[in-house]
Amino acid sequence: MTDLFQTGLRTQYHPMFERLWKAYPKVRGAKYPAFKSWLKLELSTAEMTELCEIVEERARKDVNWQKSAPGYQYVKQLTTWLNQRCWDEAWQRIRQAPAHHPAVTREPVYGNPDIAEKALAELRGKVH
Repeated sequence: MTDLFQTGLRTQYHPMFERLWKAYPKVRGAKYPAFKSWLKLELSTAEMTELCEIVEERARKDVNWQKSAPGYQYVKQLTTWLNQRCWDEAWQRIRQAPAHHPAVTREPVYGNPDIAEKALAELRGKVH
């Protein structure tokens, strides 16, 4: 991707990265390392859009991504989140369950492996 270039001392970021940066809840870390991690993913335009939509949805729905939540302290920095491809976490699979499913309506699973495992077990039981 050739959208990274410098004008003087200021890096210009791709608009899709700017969208992701704005939507991600924990942007304390440096922006440039997160951008380099994002570039390494070599995403197509469709994949970039999907990634932004995942982050935007999770920021709206996952209470642990709210600054006032106890689980907020466990939200990874964007650079780490991108490097570890964290959009493939259990939360991503659980969010696709029907809205009436208990795994969706109970307390959030992000940051709590016991609840995540139980919710996944229930989902597996419904599928089989």
